[in-house]
Amino acid sequence: MSPDQIFTEIQSLGEPRISSPLVKSSKDTFSKRFVSDNRRIQIQTEIAEVEDASVPVNAMPSFEQAGPREKIYFDPSKVKCA
Repeated sequence: MSPDQIFTEIQSLGEPRISSPLVKSSKDTFSKRFVSDNRRIQIQTEIAEVEDASVPVNAMPSFEQAGPREKIYFDPSKVKCA
């Protein structure tokens, strides 16, 4: 399967409106751990394959980077998981 056949978009749940429980401290240590929604991880990791690609780097297939976000969709105090 070639990288251009891999669908990597994730449907949005809308605008996240709840502040993360990982609140910023006075030294701002937690805010450095938040991941921006525009951070991406390329599928192609070998330099030769990236250089041989006939598309710009920002158009290459990539995944949304995982990690804590500053704003979230669900209120942790009201969510139940099993």
